[in-house]
Amino acid sequence: VVDCKGAPFPNARVYSTTGGYFYTDANGFYSQLAVVGITHSVFANAPGFVNSQTETSPVLVAGQTFTFPDLIIPC
Repeated sequence: VVDCKGAPFPNARVYSTTGGYFYTDANGFYSQLAVVGITHSVFANAPGFVNSQTETSPVLVAGQTFTFPDLIIPC
């Protein structure tokens, strides 16, 4: 997760359509296990900021790793 200038956004909350949310680390990164056989969408937000765009994964298979594009929280 990054801000509008491309800087890492620590402690942003990343929401998942499969339920729950995760916090980014000091470098703006997060990771999670995904449900296989379905698409998976995420977006990020932080108090006082507008939500990032939503990004959706392809259908995933067991053992597959997928990296979403940067979620950009507008300034």
